[in-house]
Amino acid sequence: MKKEIAEYFPKYLHEEIPYGDKKVKFYCVLKWVKRENKGANMEMVLESGINYVSTIDELPEGAGVYVTGYDIDLNDYEAIKQRNIPIIERPCPWIKQLREQLLRVNHATHQAVLMIYRGHMVYDCYKSAFPDDIIIIQPDTYKEAMQKHRNGKPVHLLVYAAFRKKDAIAVIDYINRNHPHPDNILDGYKKTLCIWTRQGLFEEIEQAIHDNYLNEIWILCSSEKDTSTQSIIREVVEHGARPRIITREIDIPPSIPENENIGVLFAAIPLSSKHKEYIDIIKKRFSIDY
Repeated sequence: MKKEIAEYFPKYLHEEIPYGDKKVKFYCVLKWVKRENKGANMEMVLESGINYVSTIDELPEGAGVYVTGYDIDLNDYEAIKQRNIPIIERPCPWIKQLREQLLRVNHATHQAVLMIYRGHMVYDCYKSAFPDDIIIIQPDTYKEAMQKHRNGKPVHLLVYAAFRKKDAIAVIDYINRNHPHPDNILDGYKKTLCIWTRQGLFEEIEQAIHDNYLNEIWILCSSEKDTSTQSIIREVVEHGARPRIITREIDIPPSIPENENIGVLFAAIPLSSKHKEYIDIIKKRFSIDY
């Protein structure tokens, strides 16, 4: 765990470091990375001992902010620049690309369609830049949302980082069939889908379910509401297995019904050491594929 903490949370999130002509202590801002049931794993944050505040208004005098993962609230960004608050920007590169695509949308000529969950951290961080006619969609609701809110302008499609490629392709196929236009911009997802969505995890889930006749997949995660976990759940369900969410030790069943085949995987969001210990508990209690 110490190695992971050093990788995810560098020295300047613990100690003062030289910054220009002074020393500055930097803080993560929970408003940008955490909601009640999704986002940053607070157990891991507390375990790491990093500096954090809830909002920029809680920053100590002279402190700086560290932008990570889910990027930065755009209104806060302007306030930080106006107040000359030191800033280190290390957002997820795919989320940063989403921000850049959003800010490049030509509101006069195109209608933005953004695949993201309302109330997600990135949704809240970027919503001040949403055009008035933006359509917010999810994999299960895009047809209804577009039928209700399309205004005839060419579509500029934007896709948040943690959806599956197949989710983006399904929307593109729908737009090409029902809202075709030579000026549609539909390929931005190629630069915004996080690398883990393209490293074969979903294909591995499909193969494991079918090759091992798995009835249920246990998903070790900090929250089932994270977009990445939701994408894994959708993949599991589509291939005929049941997802079981393991966020606490009590969620691990005491036994497995006869003739049930179980698989286990970690969600994409980094987990605390406690969650990693669940694998050892499962291995000791059962003999299963993982």
